[in-house]
Amino acid sequence: MKSFVITFEEDAIAPTERIEASAISVEADSIEPSEGDAANAIDGNVDTFWHTEWSLREVDYPHYLTLTLQQEEEITRIKVLQRQDQVNGRITGFDLQMSVVNGKWQEIGHYTIPSGTLWNVIDLPSPIKARKLRIVPTGEV
Repeated sequence: MKSFVITFEEDAIAPTERIEASAISVEADSIEPSEGDAANAIDGNVDTFWHTEWSLREVDYPHYLTLTLQQEEEITRIKVLQRQDQVNGRITGFDLQMSVVNGKWQEIGHYTIPSGTLWNVIDLPSPIKARKLRIVPTGEV
């Protein structure tokens, strides 16, 4: 996995609000300096992206992107956008997790997404209340 973009969909957060990027901090296990900072994944710019390190060394799976919200929110869906400028670094799917007590991660689900340039809307099977979400890519194109 080299890169992907994630954002929250309009009206995905109850009652009818969007979580703004300024209310989210983000971290990743690996980034490509000057090209793929983790913050690019939520900056609202479809031409930027999170990219794992590749120029000095390739870091093996698993990779993750952790989103920390300012407060616990009810989340019903997310939107995922693949890298727009080329196929390299697009993912085939990811596990979505939420944090629970004592830093343990709870699995929400596994999602497969196509390698296109359209937004992928992922409706969660039921609303979740979470302050931290983790996206763990499971394969690359």
